[in-house]
Amino acid sequence: MITSLYVHIPFCNNICSYCDFPKVFSSAFNQKEYIDVLLYELETLNIKNKLKTIYIGGGTPSALKIEELERLLKTLSKLLDTDYEFTLEANPESLDLDKIKVLKKYKVNRVSLGVQSTSLSKKKILERKHSNLEVINVAKNLKDNGIENINLDFIYGTRNDSINKIRKDIKLIKKLNIPHASFYSLQIESGTKLYNQKQVTCSEEKLEKLYFYINSKLKKISFNHYEVSNWAKEKYYSKHNLVYWNDLEYYAIGLGASSYIENKRYTNTKSMNSYMKKEFNRSEEELDLLDQEFEFIMLGLRKLKGINLKEFKSRFNKDFIDAYKNKIEKLKSYLNINLEYVAVKEEYIYTLNLILVELLNFK
Repeated sequence: MITSLYVHIPFCNNICSYCDFPKVFSSAFNQKEYIDVLLYELETLNIKNKLKTIYIGGGTPSALKIEELERLLKTLSKLLDTDYEFTLEANPESLDLDKIKVLKKYKVNRVSLGVQSTSLSKKKILERKHSNLEVINVAKNLKDNGIENINLDFIYGTRNDSINKIRKDIKLIKKLNIPHASFYSLQIESGTKLYNQKQVTCSEEKLEKLYFYINSKLKKISFNHYEVSNWAKEKYYSKHNLVYWNDLEYYAIGLGASSYIENKRYTNTKSMNSYMKKEFNRSEEELDLLDQEFEFIMLGLRKLKGINLKEFKSRFNKDFIDAYKNKIEKLKSYLNINLEYVAVKEEYIYTLNLILVELLNFK
């Protein structure tokens, strides 16, 4: 039974230099008409059971006008189970008090704020428009309205990044008593402004230093490192993202959204004009058993807890330790192995991709 839904809102008031997700300027398309189509697509799914996680991502969901935000949340909230996680991504400058009250009214209980950096020079490279004071005020307003489960998203690895800049990011997390933090290494993807400007990240050596600094400092303020790029206090792990990392099924609606149902991946069109005509043009990719095994391992090893051996045997009718015996022998110094899980040791999780290349024979 599928109990998770991803909802994509493509609207942005400002296009960030690093973003390669499907997005459009808020002024370029009619938000009301997009929500009309989005809710139509939701109906086509014919969801009968209650949902345990809903995640509204983007784009910038908080760029929605308050009327459209309320209409969307009112519909989605009716799908929620009694025990649920309902997340909305937001930019600090577009999440005012009135919108926060709408979030609370319609059961949103987790907000992920796109901070990216407290550094002015980094924000200039990333083309982020908010001030640190706006982050502080939004976090306070969320908590004052009963939304305590807050994530702050950060990016590290710009050409001018430093330990001192990261120190200030973590100082903000501590000051605001935020229970979840994500730190993603800057990826310069084709088609982004950074790519077109021929920008570069900092050196691999510095990236590694920054990563281990982030990990050590967050641990000192009682954060658990539970996934490659995610840290949280106890009981604040992202339940929706764990659906992905546990390789479970999920619905998805919206421009460019991808769902995973009965071992098939469906991806919507990235053309806004097509989507608005209800021409979703879902591409379909069926994963055979080898593909499924590949994804289960690749996603599972992102978690510090690792792969559940019992679950692996149940899904693929074989023992992981036996099936990968030769590879495990070569990689044993990088792995923690017990009766229940196989995991990458924390000191090597930064090099996860290299370990996966060796384990799964892919390039």
